Amino acid sequence: MADWYRRLSLLIADRAGLQLPKGVRPSVERFLITRCHVTDKDSVSSYLDALEKDDDPLERQRLLNLVTNGLTHFFREPLQLAGVRQLMAAFPHRDKRPMAIWCCGCSTGDEAYTLAMLAAEANLAVEVLATDLNTESLEIATQGQYNAWSVRNVPAEELERHFHQTGDVYSVLPHIRQQVTFRRQNLMITPYPRPVAASSWDLILCRNVLLYFSPRDQRRIHLRFAQVIDPGGHLFLGVSESVRDDPFSLTTVGQAFCFRIAPSRRADMVTSSWDETSLDSASLDTTTSLDGASLDPTDYDGRPGSTTLGAECTNRALDRILKAVSRSDKDSELLLQRYVNEYPQDVTALVTMGNVLLAEQRYAEALERYAEAEEVDWFDPEIHFAAGMAYRQIGDIDRAMRAFRRTLFLDGRNWLASFQLASLLRQTGKIADSRREFQSTLDRVTGRRVAPIEFKAYFAGMDDAAAYRQSVEMACNRELERLR
Repeated sequence: MADWYRRLSLLIADRAGLQLPKGVRPSVERFLITRCHVTDKDSVSSYLDALEKDDDPLERQRLLNLVTNGLTHFFREPLQLAGVRQLMAAFPHRDKRPMAIWCCGCSTGDEAYTLAMLAAEANLAVEVLATDLNTESLEIATQGQYNAWSVRNVPAEELERHFHQTGDVYSVLPHIRQQVTFRRQNLMITPYPRPVAASSWDLILCRNVLLYFSPRDQRRIHLRFAQVIDPGGHLFLGVSESVRDDPFSLTTVGQAFCFRIAPSRRADMVTSSWDETSLDSASLDTTTSLDGASLDPTDYDGRPGSTTLGAECTNRALDRILKAVSRSDKDSELLLQRYVNEYPQDVTALVTMGNVLLAEQRYAEALERYAEAEEVDWFDPEIHFAAGMAYRQIGDIDRAMRAFRRTLFLDGRNWLASFQLASLLRQTGKIADSRREFQSTLDRVTGRRVAPIEFKAYFAGMDDAAAYRQSVEMACNRELERLR
């Protein structure tokens, strides 16, 4: 049991290239205990054995889906898209072949379809490959159906030209969908894909994907990109990301920063003795994280179930702010924002800030706060539950159900998430599934050991959480009677 934290760190680094965030031991411990119970494993060691030996590929993929959940929408980062437009307009081979574009970390497909729409606008044939490690996200991407919130930044003309609206659902039209191919791809595994219509990629977009990879793995991926990008091709990263490694150099397209390999340097890469095998066989450095912090299991401090500074005075300050927020005191939101600015790693504060923004119908900002909290601690169920509530409010039922399922994956006795999921299943006409989930909620609420849900941000404004649990029990009985 002593090495479980290190073993999970190694597993996630090996399979997803990501490093376990610092200070998440309490929520990781809860996660492991939950999954041992659900998968009928008699110990944490046996559960990790199954993941390491690929004895349970579905469970392993659920874990990878949890840690690779991305926030995205159509026409994101306008300055970069303006740069892409400029590259498309000046593409020198338009009369000979399609422009080859690889969209890495495509999430639910919003970015990949955006690229195809930009190409249609430029009257340019394109071959877009969109890859991600998250199978849940790829399933949504291949369906090509989105809600109004996802397409909120799509210009009106593009929305009418490239989508078919049915009620609150916007479906990407076939002339756009047929230009995009979705595929599961782990950037830690070679070989990297190449286009069908060309020998290498004219454009690679890997935006906000590598932020949480180790510096050594980032360099590994940059070098692999260099092997599959066209001479003079362009690499776009997130606006806060950079490549400090030769052979890439910084350049601009319009007002957008990107990276490029000069043709002469590209020739050097092709003829160099750089050994992919030796790079792959190098031992993973598991003793340090991005900021050099130790991954020793004892290296954490903070409240159980949350990643915060452990100082008692800091906890008391946040508790006072939470109480002020629950009473809607004057300036309480300002105090909370100041606290988040000072302690950006505090999950409870980030989720509470998101909830405040959600109550004000500032949905995009709320989801950004939840995404920031998730980056601090993937394994905290309150983050995913809060995001699910936000997605439900904006009508994104698919993402809401995914978020509630992730909550239950992390905390199998969580009756709050089960109740929300059951309600959405009924709303989408999945009556049998809804009935089963309402029964599961009832079992969780009335069980001998009711889940001790410690959602401080969610329950902050409630005088009596027990009364709320009773109301959920009554609602489940009523729904089960109605669904018979």
